[in-house]
Amino acid sequence: MKKKAIVFIMALGILFSFLTGCSKEVPIGEVERFSLNYNKGNMSGSRVSYLFENNEGEYTVSIKPYGEDEENVYTFKTDEDFADALEDILRKSEVGKWNGFDKVNKKVLDGNGFSLNIVFTDSSRIEASGYMKYPDGYGSFREAVDGLFGEFLQDN
Repeated sequence: MKKKAIVFIMALGILFSFLTGCSKEVPIGEVERFSLNYNKGNMSGSRVSYLFENNEGEYTVSIKPYGEDEENVYTFKTDEDFADALEDILRKSEVGKWNGFDKVNKKVLDGNGFSLNIVFTDSSRIEASGYMKYPDGYGSFREAVDGLFGEFLQDN
């Protein structure tokens, strides 16, 4: 009887993990590659794309701003301070809890969505995406990322 109860509890745990759409929390470490893409509707130029890459201490940022054609990507060199600020945003937003988030509102055909991919220098990764469904804290996270990356466009 005990064995059946344990198996039943384990099955409920697995089912809950599957239904919530989230995997094990990933600790935030040193970012090797960060990619956030999101769209605001389905009009031309509605996609925003941010890419940060840390290639053995060579830091670059690429931005495809809202309202511009897909080929208009701006690339800038940056520094460790930017990497630290990005990692701080990831920690404060508890993005490590979002790993495996993949939810869709199938009732909306022309809404907004996002895709987030982060690779850390220890090879761990976070992958999350949604269409008219977002993890807790996504709005403030995106606002902070918009502000951080947006400084490049204002300065240049």
